[in-house]
Amino acid sequence: MGVFVMLHDFRKMQLSRFSGVDPAQDPYAFLKELEKLCIALGCDLVRAVGLVSSQLYNVAYDWYKILVQQRTEPTPLA
Repeated sequence: MGVFVMLHDFRKMQLSRFSGVDPAQDPYAFLKELEKLCIALGCDLVRAVGLVSSQLYNVAYDWYKILVQQRTEPTPLA
């Protein structure tokens, strides 16, 4: 079972954020950075998705909200 990391503790780490509009931002590097952190923290998949989504803003966050609203299953994206 994974560790439940609090969102405010996660955000205190001042991690990268992803907007989806800046061509200089590499989405793969963003995801790999946060994936490594979630693994190191021992987060389960559901919590990792929640934490990583908190680092999205602008177009990337809008896309994520639409995707979540369209889902019919209460499972994380895989």
